[in-house]
Amino acid sequence: MRTQLTDDERKYFINEIKRLVPDLPHEIADVDKTALFWEDKYNSDNGILGSFDLKHPHSINLSPLGKQMPEMLVSTVAHELHHKWQFETLSIFYFFMAIPGIRQCLLEPTAKEVELAVDKLLGLEDIN
Repeated sequence: MRTQLTDDERKYFINEIKRLVPDLPHEIADVDKTALFWEDKYNSDNGILGSFDLKHPHSINLSPLGKQMPEMLVSTVAHELHHKWQFETLSIFYFFMAIPGIRQCLLEPTAKEVELAVDKLLGLEDIN
């Protein structure tokens, strides 16, 4: 089930992203315009920490595992914000680029770079 983050949870992610933005690509700066949701389907069994969902292009879904350690999801939020920016920038081409197999070559590398940059700024680069 998909549930919106509480105001305090949302503020945490917004504040962390904004704190890091001077050192990160501008495309993740629109976190204020992005709805954040916990997605119960994301758990330790499937290893999914977050997603940008084409059905809800102004939102990001996060694993509820982040409730215990939200700092571990800051880079996931940045990664998914990058996918949101890609969608907004590439428009219709995003749908073709998001096809499995093609996605790994065209969309994921730059999103992963953003994620790793955030991990490094947070001192968490050893987790990826």
